[in-house]
Amino acid sequence: MKKRTMKNIALVGLMLVVPGLASANFTVNWNMSGDFWGEPGEDFTGNLGAAPDLPANTFWNQNPMPTNTTLTASDGVTVTSVGYEFPGGWPWNDVAWDAGLGDPSLDIFQRGWGGEQDAAASSMDIFGLDDAYEHDLYIYSNLIHPNPIVSLRGGQFTVGGTTLIATSLEGDSFIEGVNYVKFSNLTPSGGTITVSLENYDTGDINAWVVNGFQIVQIPEPSTLALAAAGVLALCVARARRR
Repeated sequence: MKKRTMKNIALVGLMLVVPGLASANFTVNWNMSGDFWGEPGEDFTGNLGAAPDLPANTFWNQNPMPTNTTLTASDGVTVTSVGYEFPGGWPWNDVAWDAGLGDPSLDIFQRGWGGEQDAAASSMDIFGLDDAYEHDLYIYSNLIHPNPIVSLRGGQFTVGGTTLIATSLEGDSFIEGVNYVKFSNLTPSGGTITVSLENYDTGDINAWVVNGFQIVQIPEPSTLALAAAGVLALCVARARRR
């Protein structure tokens, strides 16, 4: 009886440890791509981004529209209730300059939503989230254009009382605080996380840009504890068999 109980605990624990087997932990990716203004969209696939995820989970929702609902999870199969919206409607948009970035995994920076130079603050809503869970939010921000008049670089992002800045200097990898920012352990309100988008003055232009985001739903502490217990039980069971 004890052996069977231990095995059951181990099985449950392992199911919760492995992402994709537990509904409590999933990632949704979006980037501003697709055909727009007669220009062909860029395919951004096969990359994990900065957020941790299973190697097989490489799906990105690619949409240049200012709103989208029921985004698909990073496994490319699970349709979620998560969506996004820029409540202000159509911000300024342009194709980003990606020459010299090197690593193809940085293709996410080829396009972005942006505010005009010296524009007023805007916002982005990510909705359809579960208030019972905390979330990590990664926002990508990098646009360097050959025309300095429209070269938007980085931005200032605020959620609640926390403000983070992406300086958007050139680089060939994902660098927190440079081409993306990360908000940790956010709790949605009414299923929504609202991000304030404000200008950041790089010395060339005072503006902001958003290329995409990753939103990661974090398992509850009790879930993690049960998962740890499951792994421990499995180890004990194996040790006893030896």
